Parts: sequence; structure tokens; C-alpha cells
Amino acid sequence: MFFFEKYIKSIVNYDFINKFLYRKIDQLPFLKKISLNITYEKFSIQATISSLIALEMITSQKAFLLGSNKKKVNFVVKEGNLVGCKVILRDTLMYVFLNKFIYEMLPIIKISTNISNKSINSKTKTFQFKIKNVLNFYELEQYYNYFKNIASIDITIITNTENYKEFYFLLKTLKLVN
Repeated sequence: MFFFEKYIKSIVNYDFINKFLYRKIDQLPFLKKISLNITYEKFSIQATISSLIALEMITSQKAFLLGSNKKKVNFVVKEGNLVGCKVILRDTLMYVFLNKFIYEMLPIIKISTNISNKSINSKTKTFQFKIKNVLNFYELEQYYNYFKNIASIDITIITNTENYKEFYFLLKTLKLVN
């Protein structure tokens, strides 16, 4: 079992049991999935392909392309055009990415500007933030010329928590929020 997954399943769950009252183990909050996506306002095959490869290099999982559902007059996007790419991480790959992000990326990026309490949405049980400089990832830093024009990565962490206190406590134990 991966170290970070074991940490969450033992220590974080123990913290939850001590902090909140649960009747069943099934009620304990956990991470469902992590979604990474890159979207563009204008269609560019070069930018889309480089962002697709970047997401695959970062997450070690196959990414898929996103098409537009509606015609957007402001952005000159037709219905069905490619507007970005997305990766959804579950299970072991989710914990591998979270471990890499917390221990390698968070010390590099400025936490106060990128991650704040405003990005917590307790109604949908999600935590969203952006990484503006994609080249902070070690995998992409080596290939600067290929990935220098990539837009920011939107990262969404989805949980199964019941209320805001549990949700905030889960993010705090994962060291995502101060």
C-alpha cells in the first residue's frame, strides 16, 4: 500500500473518529476523486496537444479531450470544437498525485495567492484551485520549450463529507489549507 494512502486511511481517520462522532466506519469522510483540467478560450491544436501530453506526464494516466457543448459568441467557439483536456484520478493514482502535489509542489508555489478559503465549496463538497505556472511540475520543467505556452491547470478535489466542518478538517489534515 502506498504511504500516503496508508496515512489517510489510518491517521486521518483516527483524527476524524476523535474529533467527530460516527456510528459506522462507512460514515468517515474520504477523497472520492481529483480532477485536473486545462481549458482554452480559442481553439489551437498545438496548445491542446501540448496540454494533453502535459496532463499525461503529470498524472501518469491517459487524458481525454473536452469539446464545447454550446456556441460561445464572445470567445468565437463553435459547438463541438475542442476547448481543453481533462484527467480524473481515482484510487492509487489519486494518492500518488496528492503526495507529489503536497510534498513537492506546495513548497514551491505561493500558497497564499493560489489556495484560499474562497475556493472551498461545501455545497458541492469540492475544493478548487489553479496552478498558474505549469512548469513548476518537475516532469514538465525539463521540456520547457514544449510546455511554455500552456494555460493554468484547474485542480478539483472531490470528497464525500456531510458538512463544512468535516470538509475543512479533511483539507486541514491533508495540509491543503492553513
